Amino acid sequence: MLPTIALMTLLLLFGMGNRACAGHHPQIKSLSGQVELRPTNTTGWKYISSSMPLTGNEEFRVHPGSTIHLLLSHRKGVYFNQNSRFVISRTNNSNAPYHVSIIYGEAFFFDLENRRGTNPQDIVISTNNSRITLSGSSYIIVDSTSKRLKVLAGVANVRLTHLNQRHHLRAPQKIGITKHNTFKSKMLDKDIEMIQDWVPKEIIRSAKQQQLRNLRRDRILLSGQFKDRVLFTSLDNNSEYAGSWNISSGITNHIKTVLEDRFSHMSFAVSDQAQTGDATHRELAKKYQARYVVRGEIQQFDLLKRADISISGDQYTETKETAVRLRVSVYDAGAGRIIYDQFHRSEKSAPIRRTETRQDYENMQFALKNERFKSTLLGETISECISGIIKDLSVIIY
Repeated sequence: MLPTIALMTLLLLFGMGNRACAGHHPQIKSLSGQVELRPTNTTGWKYISSSMPLTGNEEFRVHPGSTIHLLLSHRKGVYFNQNSRFVISRTNNSNAPYHVSIIYGEAFFFDLENRRGTNPQDIVISTNNSRITLSGSSYIIVDSTSKRLKVLAGVANVRLTHLNQRHHLRAPQKIGITKHNTFKSKMLDKDIEMIQDWVPKEIIRSAKQQQLRNLRRDRILLSGQFKDRVLFTSLDNNSEYAGSWNISSGITNHIKTVLEDRFSHMSFAVSDQAQTGDATHRELAKKYQARYVVRGEIQQFDLLKRADISISGDQYTETKETAVRLRVSVYDAGAGRIIYDQFHRSEKSAPIRRTETRQDYENMQFALKNERFKSTLLGETISECISGIIKDLSVIIY
């Protein structure tokens, strides 16, 4: 009976009853002291109680000596400390239906959603200089006043708008943000002690247990006699291109080579689809002893010719158009889930030169390091598309 009682205790603490799901609106789970609210785009503030219904478009002020606990859904929520001000807004994004904007103050977010479930949703948080995405089984502390972000358990993706930087933080990491720079370090016991006055101890204990499970899984996966490894499977060619080039192998190997040059402490491998078949990410990670598994597809790979004739018939121009769209996902064996799944697209057009006919392209070697190929319109289009992917993966893989 004890495990069942412990589980029910956590469910009640996090507010995971059916009542919390009703209407999918945020709910005030509890508050102490004085908290004010006003609907967005209005000027009238009023004091609130824990029974007050919310619409999901409100601004809050938490007075000195006060706290508030809000549920964003039945498995996601936030605690705000005293002297905080924030806004909760509805969005049109079904993957992240609510956006929490912290004007000032300190907050503790938790996301208990199992990412293997259907229709997973993120928590999106913003401060005056950052945008944070929290995705499943994670606990983070956001201190907007001192400009600190601390990941107690799980992972958080951070975009620093004023520095044009992206960071992928994994517990127990924290990051400090200044006007011109950032610095990362490891969380200390005192970082956790500082929140015990306004976050229930049971919540903190649950976060620590989650992190211990993550660390144990990391040790199991990564304690072999090998460096951290990234496994690429050749991108599936689901485009309409059926020419002589092996674009799946060419693009995959190019991405792998660029990352290999940047991360000398890691090992990189490519396995084609024939070898991987229908194996799951987890099976591939275990088979190849890989920390990350990168998969994806080529959705579009077009080289088109367009002819335009003026109405009077005295002008005739030929234009070539290129379009490349790639989708890439990254599975993190340590976290046990997909942490990145995005597509990148690039398209270009230019007047046709006689030196760039379709036959000229087919006679070239498909080599993205070849300067002649890179200087073509198609080469520029592919390079631009791939550069976006490499930029994202350089932040995620570390």
